[in-house]
Amino acid sequence: MSWTIIVMILIGIADTVHLHLAKSMQRQGIEIFDQIRAKIKKETLEIEGKVKKPVIYLAGVALNNVEPVWLIVANFFGVYPALVTSMFGVGLVVLMIYSVKVLHEQVSRQEARGAAIIIAGTLVLGVEAFFRPDYDEARIDVAGSYVFAAFFAGVAAVAMIAASRTKNVRTIGFAFGIAAGGFGGQDIIFKMLGQNDIGAGLVAGWLVFISSFAIAFLAFFFTQVGFVRKAPASVLVPAYDSAYVLVPLVYQALLLPGYDLWWSTFTGAALVIAGIVLMRGLARKGGTVKES
Repeated sequence: MSWTIIVMILIGIADTVHLHLAKSMQRQGIEIFDQIRAKIKKETLEIEGKVKKPVIYLAGVALNNVEPVWLIVANFFGVYPALVTSMFGVGLVVLMIYSVKVLHEQVSRQEARGAAIIIAGTLVLGVEAFFRPDYDEARIDVAGSYVFAAFFAGVAAVAMIAASRTKNVRTIGFAFGIAAGGFGGQDIIFKMLGQNDIGAGLVAGWLVFISSFAIAFLAFFFTQVGFVRKAPASVLVPAYDSAYVLVPLVYQALLLPGYDLWWSTFTGAALVIAGIVLMRGLARKGGTVKES
């Protein structure tokens, strides 16, 4: 194994741990908004453990927003998507430990198995990416990308509304995680397409590039909404990870000429989907939002 591959692996581990730690801290600190609301209404708010500090939430948001720096660093060494997907599971392990030890969330065996299967699936897809030939991903159809993005947004909106009405925090975490992760995966695609067109001197490239920031904001926004609605990080983030990995794969399969689906593609995707199904062990006692 060359030193370049070793450096790429280390960057990948740093990136995924950074991302998952940021989301864990956002979930931990976001209860500050409940405290503010309780103070305004002059209500008594019961909080388990120590009182959450605003700095925890702000630190999580800051970490989340500087995470793309790893993309810039990784571009000096190789293919970023392969690096991220192959190491993604490491960050998910960190998140599950944080959820149990720090957030004191209850993680069932079924949810733990689902997370482990998702880790295996992302690893398969990541390793596969290292062996794929170089594709000109800028050839992804831009018009088709907007159509897919609109379709995904519509489906995600319906899913989040339906999940919110159940008042089940695990269902909410699952729906908002899939939605946010799907937008996060599309952010990468639109930034890549925009930068390529800008480099080619096309004005339309700026529209695509600017659109990517709107999509990135939606990924961030729906993550926060899910946490505000008490979604456990141990449910929302694995769902986020699954969509973050699978949605770009759908873009490539449908819209990138010459992109072939290998047996490992089906295996990795099947594992991720199986993990999602297991993670939907949602209807447990104490899984509903407490009404104030």
